[in-house]
Amino acid sequence: MENGLSIHDLNALLNKATAEIQADQKEVAVIEKRLAINIKWKQAIQARIGATQSSGDATDYGRKWDNVRNAIKAIGKTRFTQLDVEYELKKIDPEVQVDGTRLRSTLWSLQNKSELIKQVRKGNNQQAALFEKLSDSKSESEVTNAENGNLTLENHALKQAQVPASGRRPYGSSSETILSVLKNANGKPLKTKQIVALSGSSYGTTYRILRVLETEKKARRDIDKWTLIL
Repeated sequence: MENGLSIHDLNALLNKATAEIQADQKEVAVIEKRLAINIKWKQAIQARIGATQSSGDATDYGRKWDNVRNAIKAIGKTRFTQLDVEYELKKIDPEVQVDGTRLRSTLWSLQNKSELIKQVRKGNNQQAALFEKLSDSKSESEVTNAENGNLTLENHALKQAQVPASGRRPYGSSSETILSVLKNANGKPLKTKQIVALSGSSYGTTYRILRVLETEKKARRDIDKWTLIL
């Protein structure tokens, strides 16, 4: 026989190799099963960690927004910059580490939603962005509403109608005022909240009158913008 091995010897070697392969296959099956279980266990742990961190981050994020709001309210002047907000934040929490980029984003979001503030000057390399508290702003009927359509009223021709002592404006007066607001817009679409600010009427009254004007074909609505039909 080649290499001096008999058929008996070769069969013995074959049986041994087969037995070792079978043993290895069983071990691999056990390892693969254990691996699959451990992978699922790891994924479950990671999911729990992620959920816990997200909840904590959401709470922390909300608290930071509240702190920014409180800081803005604490500023003792009408117009301010981001540095003024940072100063007040430090007073609220001396240990706070102010992230300038995130604070800038928060201020932009607040003014974009018309919450608490509006931006009156954009920032650049020479000067910081300037903000103004909405509660201290002039009446919207006396200034150019640049953020909501660039509406300009010549010489402040349209003034808010006087509200009687009862706090309620006569329906006819509101209707005439709202018509005047639309007329003075010179065909420029106005949002409902703009008309509310310019007419001095409540939101509910303004919306009801606008719907009546729409029904009477005196005003046209495009989503939340209204235009006088001439």
